Amino acid sequence: MLATTVVVGTTFGIVARQSGRDPLETVGMSLIVFAGAAQFAMLQLFAAGAALPLVIGTVLLINARHLLMAAAVGPARGTTPPSRSRCSRSGTAQRSSG
Repeated sequence: MLATTVVVGTTFGIVARQSGRDPLETVGMSLIVFAGAAQFAMLQLFAAGAALPLVIGTVLLINARHLLMAAAVGPARGTTPPSRSRCSRSGTAQRSSG
């Protein structure tokens, strides 16, 4: 997974610089946007002069696929939903006395 992150991140950095984004914008985009596909789509939309609400909506829709995939794969893997695991780590989960 680390190798994939490095390859996609490096490619995104090169493409972002070639499209005229400065390094600070490029790093900001990488920190804010999760999906690599959404990062590249965002660059294309900005280059085409798309309105900010359209860019934000597109990025949210592309990132939403991760929620759908997690919902589909989670039960098959026997994993706990993030909300439940977060509660159990913080000590707020309901505990049985017995």
